[in-house]
Amino acid sequence: MGRFGYDRRQGQQTLEGIMEVELFHGDHKGCVGGGILRLVLCQCLACLPLPHKPQYNGGIISNPDLDCGHRSWSASGAARIEHRRVNGNSFVVASARNQSFDGVAQKVYLHKDMLYTFSAWVLVTDKEITTRAVLKMGTGFRHIGAAVAKPGCWSVIKGGVTAKASGHAELFFESENTKVEIWVDSISLQPFTWEEWTSHQQLSIRKKHKRTVEIRAVDKRSRPIANATVSIVPKRLAFRLGCAINTNILKNQAYQKWFTKRFGVTVFENEMKWYSIEHAQGREDYSAADALMTFAMNNSIKVRGHCVFWDNPRFHLGWVRALPPSQLSQSTMHRQVSVMARYKGKLIGWDVMNENIHFSFFEDQLGMDASAKFHKIQAAGGRNLGIGLEGHFSAPDIAYMRSAIDTLAATGSPIWITELDVQPSHNQVLTSI
Repeated sequence: MGRFGYDRRQGQQTLEGIMEVELFHGDHKGCVGGGILRLVLCQCLACLPLPHKPQYNGGIISNPDLDCGHRSWSASGAARIEHRRVNGNSFVVASARNQSFDGVAQKVYLHKDMLYTFSAWVLVTDKEITTRAVLKMGTGFRHIGAAVAKPGCWSVIKGGVTAKASGHAELFFESENTKVEIWVDSISLQPFTWEEWTSHQQLSIRKKHKRTVEIRAVDKRSRPIANATVSIVPKRLAFRLGCAINTNILKNQAYQKWFTKRFGVTVFENEMKWYSIEHAQGREDYSAADALMTFAMNNSIKVRGHCVFWDNPRFHLGWVRALPPSQLSQSTMHRQVSVMARYKGKLIGWDVMNENIHFSFFEDQLGMDASAKFHKIQAAGGRNLGIGLEGHFSAPDIAYMRSAIDTLAATGSPIWITELDVQPSHNQVLTSI
């Protein structure tokens, strides 16, 4: 997978797919009241006066806590590196940087199909800047983690990577701002076999999502019935697993039967989007969305609203793009009030602003706080803030995905996977688990 930074103008796109982040409101409790994702993360992710000790004692990293000077560490690019010690804490520093990749590096050896979890603590001088950890391998470069590093305190980078081949690699740290020094400490790169990884996964599932249930068969007087036969037929998953639908399902009974047996949650593919409802300014047509809502409610399927707004300018009708800022502001207010009022009490949540980490149509027209204002309006209706993740992959990197979700979990807000697909390929099921 690609880099996972928090600059709202940068997506995470590589040959292996993209991972998108958005904010939504839903029927849950969250710790955050509003704002764009970068602000949420900067507020909730701790920046500490001293870094934590390296996880797993550094894993395969040599001299992970820099207590032995900068042994095993070297410069990447033309950087100058040195070992420093402040307040009893040792770390390595990259300075005199001319290129983004000028930094601190260490050579490692990766084994094919092993899953590696990564963490490190970084600090920069001058001003906060996104700092990334990168692996240089024979097949190219892999961004394995990123954080918005700050001056004066230590920020953690969490990341991961699944090795596609065995061989030597070089781990290094980079930053686009070449004027800052990069301080690095407590580095860890820990390998896991697939069996170890899935074992921990199943343990977590049992702990978080399974409970022991005791069933007793008794008669009318509450006396135990000997040798009673009890049959249990599951009706619906408590865990929210869903799939998108569009109006095609309304004309296909076989599809309806297949869908309703498997899913308890849905989202409408395009029918609730602004361009589907208001083809011309002031002329709204909710007929398609209403029909899908009726189908979902008749089959006890919960619906997530998608979406109030979309920050991608390609998916706005010409009349919207042509509006001057003052009229666009009025139209967005009408749109938000109209769609919210129509489906009030019928949805489990709203994707308020779709893909505002990657695009900026409303910010460019209405100001950089446009998304924050839309969310505050939604929050005023009693909704709480959450984070929605989209993933569109050819080959998902499970280790990296987990680290990204762990990082977002530091906000304390609920996280939903709102879109997920994997391109058709050989052994698709195995590569997507």
